Amino acid sequence: MGIRETLKHIANNYLAATRTAFTGNEVANFLRTDAPEAVSTALGNEYFKVTGSPGQGQWAEVPWIAVFDPNVTVSATNGQYVVYLFAADMSSVYLTLAQGTTIIREEFKRGTHDELRRRAALIQARLPERLPRFSDTPVILDGTSILARDYEPSVAFGVRYDLMALPDEEKLTTDLKEIVRLYVMLTARGGVDTFDAAMETKATDEYTATIIERRRYRLHRKIDRDSKAAKAAKKVHGDKCQGCGFDFAAVYGLFAQGYIEAHHLL
Repeated sequence: MGIRETLKHIANNYLAATRTAFTGNEVANFLRTDAPEAVSTALGNEYFKVTGSPGQGQWAEVPWIAVFDPNVTVSATNGQYVVYLFAADMSSVYLTLAQGTTIIREEFKRGTHDELRRRAALIQARLPERLPRFSDTPVILDGTSILARDYEPSVAFGVRYDLMALPDEEKLTTDLKEIVRLYVMLTARGGVDTFDAAMETKATDEYTATIIERRRYRLHRKIDRDSKAAKAAKKVHGDKCQGCGFDFAAVYGLFAQGYIEAHHLL
């Protein structure tokens, strides 16, 4: 099943499903399994994590299918990600570059929407290439819950599809790949970080570094200091140096067992 048939299936069945039991529901299971698989297949890149959600324990007003870059986030609660957001009445679906809202709401409370809009504006400024394919026009989801209302200002840009007149598969796939490309570019350009924020001391004078060098340094820090990636690398490759065969435990004793620096690209 392609993206088009996946979106149509959700649009045609979701509202009726919400009037039935949530647990074990076919439509809920479809959103969790079949829908992410269809999006992942269309994207053609296994590096990205794709997740779909009909809600947590109960039906969501606004179900979604998200594409996460593991270097940025693997959760819809924080960071930035690409996401299909369905309008509450199932009249439309938006393919967007959006932000996690939960962590921001915990910190900013009543100021959540202002903060989301501030960050959305920064994303827009860093990705002028989004135009004209993707629009900054606010999305309208017509949800009534706090979470559903928070989704709207979280969107930096996107494209709206009428669920009764969806584009063909080629158009949907092209849009998906392009917005994911912009997502990767955003990370390389600093995400929503501002360069006047506190940075760790760099080997070279930060004030003489070019904007490109500073972006590259931030991306390096994000990837190279990812503890999960380091643990995974050690689990696969062991704790002997792949360059020279040095074994810390053999030289320094058992207290050094398992110690090794992990430098990784992915």
